[in-house]
Amino acid sequence: MTGTRESLGAMISDLAGTGAVRRRILQTIFPLLLTLPQRNNFKQLARWGKRNEGTIHNWYQKELRLETFNRSLIDKYGSGDCFVIFDPSYLPKSGKQTPCLGRFWSGQAGAVKRGLELGSFAVGDLGHHTAFHLSASLTPSAKELEKQSKTLMGHYVDLVGQQREQIRHFANLLVCDGYFGVLTFVEPIVQMGICLISCLRSNAALYYTPVSRLNPDGSKKQGRPRKKTAK
Repeated sequence: MTGTRESLGAMISDLAGTGAVRRRILQTIFPLLLTLPQRNNFKQLARWGKRNEGTIHNWYQKELRLETFNRSLIDKYGSGDCFVIFDPSYLPKSGKQTPCLGRFWSGQAGAVKRGLELGSFAVGDLGHHTAFHLSASLTPSAKELEKQSKTLMGHYVDLVGQQREQIRHFANLLVCDGYFGVLTFVEPIVQMGICLISCLRSNAALYYTPVSRLNPDGSKKQGRPRKKTAK
């Protein structure tokens, strides 16, 4: 265990750069998160670590640039044959004062449940047959989205836009499940210049492109031009 901690500390020191405070924070928190035998909260981090609870709480409010840290890890230890995965995940949560608390779809339960939703980005590595975590953010509740005059799908599009640089770094390829195979998601993602791999929904309909409405002599046929033809 001591050798593992030293190796992890050296890796964090190498990737954290010249920021002494950032390096000290990461070298304290990461080994604890990987070795804690109980719940990962501020009280347990302080009990098993060398810092008090208030210090750790203040550290979590700092901008640690963990996305850059994760990207450096993937670049260093990944195979290089990668793509980005986006998938929101439901998290059960009780209480009334928790930020972003609302009703979200739970794929495991097959129903809408009260709790939190985490919009997660991961990097799939074909060489290692696994995925590495990149970033995550809480999804606002329906009331919060309404105040912002946004839809849930619009929020997902904004998340992808925020991660555009990261996606382009990893082969400019985004993979999503069938829920995102709709025009309101596909069209803005394609306009960003990102290649999207997804599935068509069961109620999706594709139509052939209309042929030219010209007579043999070159004149236009009468009537409104067709927008679509056969399925």
